[in-house]
Amino acid sequence: MAAISICEAPSLSLNDQKLLLERQVARVLRAAAAAHENTPGTELETMNYLAVADSISAIMVIGNAFRRL
Repeated sequence: MAAISICEAPSLSLNDQKLLLERQVARVLRAAAAAHENTPGTELETMNYLAVADSISAIMVIGNAFRRL
């Protein structure tokens, strides 16, 4: 789950500052999700990687929840 913080927070912040376009942030998040989906490991590790990929995908669908507060 640390990968989510590492890729999501800076990407969203750079978008907020108008340094990255939303499509660029989406590209970063898609690449992060794909990396987790394709990471080899034990059955337990694979389940964890897929959970992270699902979380990243959900972030892409939901967007930055803090913008709506």
